Amino acid sequence: MKTPVGKVGTRSAVLGLRPGIDPDRMNQLADEFEAEGFLAKQSRKTG
Repeated sequence: MKTPVGKVGTRSAVLGLRPGIDPDRMNQLADEFEAEGFLAKQSRKTG
């Protein structure tokens, strides 16, 4: 499929999630876990 000049084409990705699973909330939880892991690692280094 050719994209017309001046237009941007996008394709949606199928995530295969179950109904009721919010991918935005999953990303937020992943960020929170990453931040908690970073803080735990930093506290082990300093303490």
